[in-house]
Amino acid sequence: MMRTIVVKLIKALVSKLKTFPPWLRPELSHLRHSGLLGPASAMSTLLNENVIAAILYAHQRSWRNGETPNPSQKLIFGADHSSQSAIIEQRPLRLSIVMQRYWAHNGMESDLWVHYSGSAAHAGHSVSQFDLSNISYDDNTKRPMNYGKKLKDGVEALKEFLLLEKPDIVVFDGNFIPRGKSIDCDMIRKMKIDLGFKLCTVIGDLHDLQPENRLDYWGEVSDLVVVFNSETRHYIDFVKKEKLLVAGWIPFDERRFHGSVVRDIGLGFCGGKGRRRDAFLSFAEQCGVPTTAHFVDDKKYLTGDKFRDFLSRSRITFANGFVGTVAGIPISVMTGRIAESILSGSLLVYESGSQIDNYLVPFVHYIPVDNIHELVHFCRFLLDNDEVRAEITNSAHEYLIENYSSKKFWDCVTQRLCNVVAP
Repeated sequence: MMRTIVVKLIKALVSKLKTFPPWLRPELSHLRHSGLLGPASAMSTLLNENVIAAILYAHQRSWRNGETPNPSQKLIFGADHSSQSAIIEQRPLRLSIVMQRYWAHNGMESDLWVHYSGSAAHAGHSVSQFDLSNISYDDNTKRPMNYGKKLKDGVEALKEFLLLEKPDIVVFDGNFIPRGKSIDCDMIRKMKIDLGFKLCTVIGDLHDLQPENRLDYWGEVSDLVVVFNSETRHYIDFVKKEKLLVAGWIPFDERRFHGSVVRDIGLGFCGGKGRRRDAFLSFAEQCGVPTTAHFVDDKKYLTGDKFRDFLSRSRITFANGFVGTVAGIPISVMTGRIAESILSGSLLVYESGSQIDNYLVPFVHYIPVDNIHELVHFCRFLLDNDEVRAEITNSAHEYLIENYSSKKFWDCVTQRLCNVVAP
C-alpha cells in the first residue's frame, strides 16, 4: 500500500515536470512476439527450425566468403604495431593496479581487481596492487567511513606504496566521482607530479542515464581513459578524444577460464534480476527450456572459480546490457559477460541494442535476440543441434583470442602511454 502511494505521488510530480524517469516508463518491446519467428510456446515448429537453420547458414556462409565486414579491421584497440614496430621498445613495465578489491554493495571480490592484475602479469609486465577501499571504504562494513585522519592516512599509504613500487603506469578505477571525502583528481594529479607515473583510468559504467560525467572528471588528469561505450553524450562531448581507448570489455586473464567436458546446464545465467533479465529467463523456463539462474538478488550469486565453472558447464549463456530508456529509446551497454561466456566455451545469446556488433559478427560469434520469444526459439534449436552450437562457440573463441586478447589490450595501453610493449 505504501509503495503504491509513493509511486502515485512520484507520477503526479513528474507529470507536472513533464518528464518521466526510466523506471516509470519501462521499455516493453522485449515482451512482444518475434516478427520473424512468431510467438514462442512449449513446442517448436518445423517452420521455426528451418528458418533458424537458414539464418545461421546464410550468415556463416557470408562470413566465410568474406562478404561480411570484419569488425576487427576497425582496430578496436587503436594500436597499429606493423607501421610503428621499428620505434616500439620491447620491454616489461611496472604497473600498479589501484582499485577496490571488493565491491562495496555486496562485499564480493571485484573482477576488475582479479583480471586487470592477472592479465597484465600474463602479458609480461611487473604488477603490484593497492586496495583503494583503504581510502574510500571501511573494510568491515563496506560503507563510507568516518574520514578525516583515516582519509589522510589512506592517501599517505597510497603515496608510500607508489614511492616504493615506482610504477611506470598506474591503472586507476575511475568509476565514481568523489563527494569531497575520498581520494580525488587533485590528489592524483599531485602524486603524478611528485612520482612521475602515467595514469590510465578505467571507467566501467558510462551511459546517458548517468547525470554525472565521470569521464570529464577523471579525463583531465588522466593520460589514457579506458571506456566501454562510445554511444553516449559523455564520450561524444569529450574534447580530447586522443586520450580515450574504447574496449569491448575488461582484459580478462584468459588462463582462468576453461571449457568443461561436461556441459550439464542448458541455458545459464548468473547476475542480477534487473535490466529485464528475470523476464527473459522466467519465460524461457516456462516454455520448457532447461534454465539455471543464479540471481544475486536471491543470494545465489557465484564468484571466482565457481562462477567460471558454471559458465563452462553452460551450453548457452544469456546476457544483456539494458540500463533504461531515454526519451523512450532503450539504452544498452557492453558487459563483461560477453567475453567471459566466449572464453568459457559457452554459446553467447545477447539482447540486441548495444555496440556488440562493433566487435563480433552476429549469428557467427554470438546470437542476438530482440525479445523473450526469440530467446526461446534460438535456445531450443541450439540445444538440439550440438554441432551448430559448437561451430559458433569455437569460432567465437578463436576470433576473440586472435583479435581482442588481453595481451593486445596491454600492448595498446603501454604503446600509447610509454611507446613500449611487453616482449
